[in-house]
Amino acid sequence: MRGLFNYDGPLITFFSKIGDCVLLSVLWVLFSLPVITLGAATTALYHGVRKVLKDDQNGLFSHFWEGFRDNFKQSTLIWLVVLAILAVLGLSGRSAWILFEAGQITKLPLILLGVVYALVILWILYLFPCVDRFESTVGRILRSCAQVAGLNLLWSLMLLLIFVLAVVLAVWLPV
Repeated sequence: MRGLFNYDGPLITFFSKIGDCVLLSVLWVLFSLPVITLGAATTALYHGVRKVLKDDQNGLFSHFWEGFRDNFKQSTLIWLVVLAILAVLGLSGRSAWILFEAGQITKLPLILLGVVYALVILWILYLFPCVDRFESTVGRILRSCAQVAGLNLLWSLMLLLIFVLAVVLAVWLPV
């Protein structure tokens, strides 16, 4: 019990890592403000969290900036592809909803579109960590992440559940 509250003790280390993750999240928000850099900021967030938590290294901003700078081109290109896909899905969803409200289609297309949304989100959840961890072409990363999400469907669904819970909590809880 005596070493619990030491500067290098487990309690202080735990709260220090939590604080580092909060600061990395603030950096992510700041670097994501121009929407075009959201992919690079997400890759940098993953890079920074991995360095701080797993590798137990200090230098929060330097790790974030290193991940942002090193993966900027590839992450931004992938983000533009993802943004185009999300725009098409958004327009499709809006059109399907209007047709559903007008009584011209049943719920089945909306349900199928929801499944497509879920699969795309699963794919997106794998993309930016893969950009940070692996050196490859954009096309290969896009294909590989789709394969990983499909081959590990149970783990992917658990990851999707965690993501949805985090979004719901972020929306419902005050800042």
